[in-house]
Amino acid sequence: MKPKLILLFFVLIPLLGTAQDSLTQRVLKEYSNPLRLNWDKSVKTAIHDATVHRKARTEDAFGKAAYFFPIFDSLFKKANLPTDLSYYALASSGMQFDYFDTLDGARGIWHFNYTQARLFDLKITSYIDERLDPILATHAFIRAIKEYHKIYQNWELALAAFISTAPDLNKAIHYHGDTANYWVVREDLNPNASTIIARTFAVALVHRDLPGYGLKPKTFNAPKSAVRIYISEWYSMELLATKSKVPSQTLAFLNPSYKRHIIPDLKDSFLLYLPAALKDSIDWVKRIRFSPYDAEYYDEDDGQVHGKVTIDTLEHTVKDGETLQSIATIYLVKVEEIQEWNTLDGEEVIANQKLIILKEVKPPAPKPKPAPTYRIHTVRSGDTLSGIAAKYRCSVNDIKKWNNLRSTVIRPGQRLKINK
Repeated sequence: MKPKLILLFFVLIPLLGTAQDSLTQRVLKEYSNPLRLNWDKSVKTAIHDATVHRKARTEDAFGKAAYFFPIFDSLFKKANLPTDLSYYALASSGMQFDYFDTLDGARGIWHFNYTQARLFDLKITSYIDERLDPILATHAFIRAIKEYHKIYQNWELALAAFISTAPDLNKAIHYHGDTANYWVVREDLNPNASTIIARTFAVALVHRDLPGYGLKPKTFNAPKSAVRIYISEWYSMELLATKSKVPSQTLAFLNPSYKRHIIPDLKDSFLLYLPAALKDSIDWVKRIRFSPYDAEYYDEDDGQVHGKVTIDTLEHTVKDGETLQSIATIYLVKVEEIQEWNTLDGEEVIANQKLIILKEVKPPAPKPKPAPTYRIHTVRSGDTLSGIAAKYRCSVNDIKKWNNLRSTVIRPGQRLKINK
């Protein structure tokens, strides 16, 4: 780089920062801030990150927000909640309904971790994850955030409780002398909490003047569902995509909670949303048959493998019209795994080609354990040991004994054993 260009670079960078600071100060004065979020240098850093370092991702997120925000806002208004809570979704997941956080396992557009998902009634099994469904997850988020705001009376603490869980937040508050101040306890919470809350405030401000921050939202054309049908047997959306020529991404967007793109064969019926291209082909769609190899359905809570797992080596002969994706779907494996097992560089296969498939062979399931002799009570805001004891017709001392409690202090989110 020439000396003059180097000098120009170092002169322009401070000027750009000054211009953005002036814009942010103006937006701050105009913004009503219904969540009462506080400004500090982390918010300034988050604005710079969103508009400079992650500019393309931010433009993509705001493009999707134009589709999702009206839906979220309608649900928030019905629940008497600030619509600015929508910015939490943009800050935590970038508006990706299939988002997965490798650090804490949180998934979906609302960044639900496993504990919060189960606490607020989102179903998670080997084939279904309702955290991935934006509408179901929004309803669960509303239940969660209303509960936490009722407890902590502060939106920053409510969001921190959602990200870190209420027991962790309560421990941090207790550690700091029962000081219920987010800015005091945040260093003792999940690191994601302070990052996401700062981003939430940042994107709320940036959204007030996207052109001023140099952002142009990317157009997001969401597939529209024309009809829904009930499926009560094994069904593969990848197979449907192959036969109908409908992009698999379209079917995945319309049916996000099926994380393997497969509907399991259970006693229950499951909804399948079809795009407009298939609205006149319902009977044909229902006739598609799918038989996975040695498929099993089990809830992830009970999916523990007991004993030794062995590997079974299978040989699959490619049939005319088959693809690696369709073969992977049959055996419930990934395309990348088949490529690795067969040292394939691409995804092309030909008829009569032999492919090695490796499958785990699990030992027989153990005999079911006897039904537990106790039930679980999850403590909610306002619960007391005496009230819980009255509900289950036992004494306070009984509950303390069953749960090794030294005092009568309990906290929201705590799980108590109650003998039957």
